[in-house]
Amino acid sequence: MKRYLCALVTASLVCLLTVRPAIGQEEEERSDPPVGQEAESPAEGGEEQGSEEEGEQEEDESKDDGLPDWLKRLKISGLAFGDFYWFASHHNPEIEGANGFWMRRIYLTFDYNIADDLDFRLRFEARSVGSPLAPPLNMEPFVKDAWIRWSPGDHMLFFGISSTPTWDDIESIWGYRDVKKTPLDLYRMGASRDFGLTGRGKIGPGKNIQYYIVVGNGSGTRSESNRGKAAYGAFAFTPGDFFFQVYGDYNNLSGGNFATAQFFGSWSVDGGRIGLQYAHQQRNRDAPDQDDFELNVLSLFGVWVASDRLAVLARYDRMFDPNPFGPLIAYLPMDPNARSNLVILGLDVTIVEQFHIIPTFDTVIYDAVGDEEAPDTDFVPRLTFSVAF
Repeated sequence: MKRYLCALVTASLVCLLTVRPAIGQEEEERSDPPVGQEAESPAEGGEEQGSEEEGEQEEDESKDDGLPDWLKRLKISGLAFGDFYWFASHHNPEIEGANGFWMRRIYLTFDYNIADDLDFRLRFEARSVGSPLAPPLNMEPFVKDAWIRWSPGDHMLFFGISSTPTWDDIESIWGYRDVKKTPLDLYRMGASRDFGLTGRGKIGPGKNIQYYIVVGNGSGTRSESNRGKAAYGAFAFTPGDFFFQVYGDYNNLSGGNFATAQFFGSWSVDGGRIGLQYAHQQRNRDAPDQDDFELNVLSLFGVWVASDRLAVLARYDRMFDPNPFGPLIAYLPMDPNARSNLVILGLDVTIVEQFHIIPTFDTVIYDAVGDEEAPDTDFVPRLTFSVAF
């Protein structure tokens, strides 16, 4: 009965969110504050006695000139998001009914401009465990980014802990990391960071072909622990408002290896965006008592900007294979033995440009497992906040 009630609630929400408001305006982008420019030095010469306005301007400029050079080259930014959650229904009886508040992520970023084509980034992240079954724990801080970048023309070369192309561009287009990770991130099929060498840039007559290549340890933000390495590559074509990307990776782990192929396409305009993604991953295990397996996922999302204060978002993920990592998925543990359908519906309410309130509903509907009945539906309402500076 509970499963059918959740399905009914989800269907009602779909109907509600597809009612189009009368007025549509452009979306406000949630971007970091622009990098401050150095103050120009006062003009030399001029009359001895200027106007009061000129005197105040010279005083302000003298104050700016008093800042040390390293401080003028430094930019500090941050992002934090969390939510109130309620596991109204869940396939695991121990989780069902759990509710509370958690701060999911806090980022603090330092960007330093060394020269015109050389800069450095240091980013710290703190995160919660993300499991309602975990004991009370403090947030875990660690280094998320630590790289130096050389940017000659339309090309960039990174060294250190930096992003991988696994979902970097997809996450930017989806635009709602504070609501939900992109599929390969959510289902634990890859890593957002690696320690190594990265090259990316634009080529072609119209600069509408992009490359993104990484060679790294394959250990994410952690230190190297085996002799294997990882290689990632993505190539994108960007005609007009469209973005098409093909991606592949290979990671040689200590207990086996895995390879991924991914295809993504999107269309973005002022009034919104849609995206379609398909990924296949083959995982091979060295241990004789562990079977090899594959994962296939299809994802479709859409964002409609109803006004400068309101946007509607929706996403559907289809896991064509049972995911053995399901119980480990942070903030939304899933059944490891059943194929799944994830539906996300939400409203993005802009309070001010850098502060958003986003009520969402996560619904996971499972397939039957063999001759057994399907696991109970997961239904999780959330009220998410996101603040940046």
